[in-house]
Amino acid sequence: MEIRYEKHWSSYLNRDMEFKIYGSGGKPVMFIPCQAGRFWDFEDFHMVDHWAPWIESGKCMVFSVDTIDNESWAAIGADNRWRIENHEKWFNYIVNEMVPTIRHIAGLANGYDQG
Repeated sequence: MEIRYEKHWSSYLNRDMEFKIYGSGGKPVMFIPCQAGRFWDFEDFHMVDHWAPWIESGKCMVFSVDTIDNESWAAIGADNRWRIENHEKWFNYIVNEMVPTIRHIAGLANGYDQG
């Protein structure tokens, strides 16, 4: 199984955001870790083993994205407005930066560019 590590700059979060890609073709699947999790949880919790039949057969590509939960919902004791603003920044990163990146990478892997 092909596994790639990538790091892309997020203008919404003003930092590099890390993610991993499992597989080399098929429908894109986005994995978002549980609260306060990280992108490597897909491997650490052995989800790769569960998804291997679909990934290895080229039916899907899994994109394991990172969170900033420790700066938003999991930041217990921090200012609530700050936590909400950070979550909104992360949401905008996912919708406006990560989803287009996934569509582009998956499109190239499947022989077309989805835009």
